[in-house]
Formats: sequence, C-alpha cells, structure tokens
Amino acid sequence: MKIINKSLGNIHNGYDVENKRLDFVDLQWFEATRRVQVKKSRAGLTVGIRFLGLAQRLHDGDVLLCERGSLLIVNILETKVILIKMQSIIQMSILSFEIGNRHIPLFISDNGLMMAFEQTIFNWLSSKGVQMEVKMQKLVNQLDANNSKISTASGKAYLRPKIKLTIAKN
Repeated sequence: MKIINKSLGNIHNGYDVENKRLDFVDLQWFEATRRVQVKKSRAGLTVGIRFLGLAQRLHDGDVLLCERGSLLIVNILETKVILIKMQSIIQMSILSFEIGNRHIPLFISDNGLMMAFEQTIFNWLSSKGVQMEVKMQKLVNQLDANNSKISTASGKAYLRPKIKLTIAKN
C-alpha cells in the first residue's frame, strides 16, 4: 500500500496528463476533508491518504501519484445538491449566516451557493421563499470559515485567527 502525504498538482490547473494511463480514486464530497483514509482506485490500487497539514484537503483532479507512466487522480463524485439562486447580497449574507449556524458546509457555484441535499434544510428554504434548484453535481469550491494560512510580502506565513466579538455590558 502506498502512503500519500500531498498532492503533486491538479489536472484542472495544467498538470500534464498526455501519454499517461489515468487511474482514479472516487470520493464522496465529504471524504475530501478527511485527514486519514484508505481508498482503493478503480484499477484496484490501495492507497493510504495522510493529509495532516493545516487546511490540507483533497480537490477534484488532484494528482496523488505518478509512477511508471500512470497517474492516480482524485475524482469527487456527483451528489444530490441544493443550488440556491441568490437574489441579493443581503439575502446571501443572511442565508450564509443561518446555514453556517447549522454547521452545514457551503460551496460556491457560478449561479449561487450549493450544499448537499438535506430534506429539512430544503423544507426550511422553501418556507422562506428562497429560489433554489435540486440537481446532481460535484461539490467542489467549499467556503472555508476556519483559520487559514496567510503569506506576507516577505514570504513569511502566519495564521489568521478567528475573530471573537465581545460585547461589553453597561
């Protein structure tokens, strides 16, 4: 079993796949953020994935292995999603806040926001009159509200902490 600790690149960002045999590791959208997992490729290769770094996650098209003319590539499977069609920035802000309070991951789409389909959220959004569509699609471009690494002009990196708001009582 091969142990993978990092992505070598991404086929959607110009990684060369010409004249190579392609093998895929299929993942559900929620498996892309798992730090340790064992998966089997379509061709039967078993790999251990150990992504322990800060904000390290798998993305659709990531190249995990390049050996003997073969590439092992991540494929995020399509799933049933709710696509929220935004009508205003205010609506987007309110819905993002409300959905975030339910700890449901949000994803960016060209047409609005997406999330994995859940009947209770679908019913809640319907009761609010939100324009939406249910369809099969890959959940990729996840919004991240956690700590993130920021690089400065000098090349040094630091963590941007979560902002805590304290309201003084009079």
